[in-house]
Amino acid sequence: MSSNKSQRAKRNRSSKSNDQHKAGASTSAAPRGAEELRSLLIDQSNLPAAAGRLAERLASSSKLFQRGAGLVKLIETADGFSTLDLNVHDVVNHAHQVCRPVVKKIVRGEVVVEAVTLPDRVARLYLNRHDAWGVPHLDGICRAPILANDGSIRVARGYDKDTRFWCTGIELPSIPERPSRKQAEAA
Repeated sequence: MSSNKSQRAKRNRSSKSNDQHKAGASTSAAPRGAEELRSLLIDQSNLPAAAGRLAERLASSSKLFQRGAGLVKLIETADGFSTLDLNVHDVVNHAHQVCRPVVKKIVRGEVVVEAVTLPDRVARLYLNRHDAWGVPHLDGICRAPILANDGSIRVARGYDKDTRFWCTGIELPSIPERPSRKQAEAA
């Protein structure tokens, strides 16, 4: 009787192990839809390389910028927009918006890909890349039209590559092609 119990227990352990293996294996399957994120392989023996690959993925974010020597995130406030310095937790959160960190493990002699939370150490290595972040530079937030060097008036929404400003809430009044002196004085 005890040998039957031990055989059943062994089969249950084997069944659970196979189910876990299948679950792990399914995480390595090709993306099924637009919601699926690309994997970011975290190789524990080369975390700086993972930070470099993370930089490539985060460079596509429309809310991360280099400001001076630091990395900032753009946030929407009641007054418009503002920036906050990026910290380790922000990097982890943003990473999971643009990719799916994974590790490779060997389970029962087979390589299995397992989804993980981005390790803090990779986030810190990313923050320490300085000029290798790959994100645009942000010189400020603009809430008014910009007068260009050639005298033209620039109006942009969102990030303006030419001025390196985030532009918001800008409404350009109608300006006649050739304003009269009276119109110019009234403006």
